Amino acid sequence: MTLSSWYAVATVSLFISGCSPYVFDKEISKFADASKTVSDAVTASAAITRQEAADRQRYELMPGRHALRSADCDPPSEAVSQRPRCRLVKAATVSEAEQKLDAQREEELAALSRLEQQSASKLQAITDYTEALRAVSNAADRAAYDAAASRLGGSIKGLVDVGNVATPGIGLGISAITRAGLWLVGAALDAERRATLTSAVHAADPNLKVLAGALQDDLGAINRIRVSIVAGAVSQMADSLTPLLTKEEYAVRLLEAQQLAARQDALLRSRPAETVDKLVKAHRALSSALDDPEKQFADLVQAVGDFATEAKALRDALTAKPTS
Repeated sequence: MTLSSWYAVATVSLFISGCSPYVFDKEISKFADASKTVSDAVTASAAITRQEAADRQRYELMPGRHALRSADCDPPSEAVSQRPRCRLVKAATVSEAEQKLDAQREEELAALSRLEQQSASKLQAITDYTEALRAVSNAADRAAYDAAASRLGGSIKGLVDVGNVATPGIGLGISAITRAGLWLVGAALDAERRATLTSAVHAADPNLKVLAGALQDDLGAINRIRVSIVAGAVSQMADSLTPLLTKEEYAVRLLEAQQLAARQDALLRSRPAETVDKLVKAHRALSSALDDPEKQFADLVQAVGDFATEAKALRDALTAKPTS
């Protein structure tokens, strides 16, 4: 038995008789932290990707020192979400191939924006839920528990709404628990909190699984678009490395090209689908541990630890910044 497994079993042995939710407090908090790590990483990645798209165009235009003009920058006469991006393009008449490439890139960025909005709503629903689990497990008194349990019920409804999954009775099940036994304190309150966590996690599990599947599709598509953008920037920068540059100019551009290539490699090695899969497995392990902590708690510790490790690795890949 490993040291961490021994610790998990020993911890459960100390608290199992009272079925205290504090047995799960640390793992639920770690689960919530890892969920937020993924959400924050995806949000940060969106801003970085916009800069990478701008860099790609900069590297394309820079070697030829083209005269430029603005495009699609007039005051909007249509819905903002439907208009093309305001951007700089070559002032001279461009070829049909260049026009087609520009249109493809605009479609690419428009698709990226849609995917980012979709993934943001899913990640928000998931983090709302995991933070609500944390609030219930941390509730120190009856008032805090009542507020946290109500929040938890609402967050599960959020999972259902965002995931478009019909699961009748979830709201009723949670609200029934939060109304019971308003006078309870101490061990009785602990037992009620554990019952709330168990009911909520069971109710949320199928909805979280469906939502996670859709999130995997979104994050995979976002990553493919970002890899394409960075690959274009790498190609443009590499093409600009010519003998016509001064030694200093060549050194600066070479460093940028190497940094971009390293970033592309990190994105290619990133595992968004596996990260979300670890989230689902950690949640399923929490469900099993709440049902049978004496036998399943060690598996919960392992699953949450695996998810936290994967979340940090994804964050590092998506938010890596060049170093000089």
